[in-house]
Amino acid sequence: MTLENKLVITDSAELARVEEKISKAKALELFETGLLDAFEVGTFVGLSEMHK
Repeated sequence: MTLENKLVITDSAELARVEEKISKAKALELFETGLLDAFEVGTFVGLSEMHK
């Protein structure tokens, strides 16, 4: 059973693959643009900014 999701994927393995791909693409974007360096390390503020 898969939870409801915005991607409307019903197979849990497929959902995991797609979520991983999206997460890695966003992480790469943060790294390449230098935005990762702007976050306050070790704080809730930095963590919340990263997850916007």
